[in-house]
Amino acid sequence: MATPATLTPLCDAQELQERRYAVESTLGTTLAEGESPSPEVLEFFEKYARGEMSLFEVSSSVRTLHGI
Repeated sequence: MATPATLTPLCDAQELQERRYAVESTLGTTLAEGESPSPEVLEFFEKYARGEMSLFEVSSSVRTLHGI
């Protein structure tokens, strides 16, 4: 009988905390400069903070989104 696969987190608790801080700092700076990220970019940031995307994946996704 097959059992469901166990997902291994990509990040430990410390790294997740650091990622969340980095996202909040980035958003704070962006908003202070009078800019507002799109909902798509906010979702990329949230996935990064949760450990579901790497910084490279976020960067690549944002570039693709903006045609860069």
